Amino acid sequence: MPAEAEQAHLRAAARQQTSINKWNGLVLFPGITCAAISIVWGNGRSSGPGDQSLWESNLALAQLLLFAGLFLIALATVQIARRASRKGKHVRLLRAYGVPLDSLGVKIQAPEQG
Repeated sequence: MPAEAEQAHLRAAARQQTSINKWNGLVLFPGITCAAISIVWGNGRSSGPGDQSLWESNLALAQLLLFAGLFLIALATVQIARRASRKGKHVRLLRAYGVPLDSLGVKIQAPEQG
């Protein structure tokens, strides 16, 4: 494989990985947080007889948080899967040409001899 083509595929795989990382941090994590808050709010506190959970005290807010979280999780999952598929094409091609890559698709540098 020509060096220019190898570098182009490595850059493309790195761009896709950066995009995956952004979707993980900016969409998936807030989605999980919203869903988790709606589920556990009120259950982790002193849980006395007068301590209501979010579902008992404000049903509309609990449902909004849960559905917003599930929507963000679904959106992120689809986008991450699309980007991983695009990255996989470049990584498979590089591996087919014998380019040593780690599990994230980053080129493993050969140790210098000298």
